[in-house]
Amino acid sequence: MTTRAIGYIRVSTSEQADSGLSLAAQRKKIEAQATLSELTLVDVLQDAGETAKDLHRPALTDLLNRIDTGQIACVIVAKLDRLTRSTKDLADLLSTFKEKQVDFISTAESFDTSSATGRTVLNMIGVIAQWERESISERTSAALQEKRAQGRATGGVPPFGYDFIDGERVENEQEQTILAEIAAMKAAGESWQGIANRLTAKGHRTRAGGDFSRQGIFRIAKKYGLS
Repeated sequence: MTTRAIGYIRVSTSEQADSGLSLAAQRKKIEAQATLSELTLVDVLQDAGETAKDLHRPALTDLLNRIDTGQIACVIVAKLDRLTRSTKDLADLLSTFKEKQVDFISTAESFDTSSATGRTVLNMIGVIAQWERESISERTSAALQEKRAQGRATGGVPPFGYDFIDGERVENEQEQTILAEIAAMKAAGESWQGIANRLTAKGHRTRAGGDFSRQGIFRIAKKYGLS
């Protein structure tokens, strides 16, 4: 049975002139890896001029959508940092790949989740990401507990579905409606990308005024136990 693979390449604006990280160089490495691993490379998606500070990139969104719909069985990159520079984001992506039974290969690091060694590294990355989350939580815990004890809002950005008004957390009617729609669509079996697409089609927008993304919907759903 032929294993369908897809490649992902990326450069940020500052890297365009660096031939070692050029799109063409990355593509060649991916093509060579696909041949070596006896995989059928069906496409190579590219994000040109996109940073790795988050996962909100056009080609990466396309990649996740194809994974979500079962179109491919393996993802290949030339180097891990082409996919992301964040341990947390990497752990989230690898978790998605594992859930969808999609293998992942990074050529530079000889990282291949179809092997026992690759799966061990995958688990280690997950542990490190969890440690980072818990460390951040512990560092801010004391201050937040004091504010909560005084019945005051903890500052910063209110969670999706709420606003802070005069130090009190109140429901945001429009965002509460979106939360209800997310819950209903997920209960009906809709995919995260499908939910994002339908919300955008209905005219809903994120707080920043942009379209909803698969990752954004997943984060909201996870926070409220909808995932």
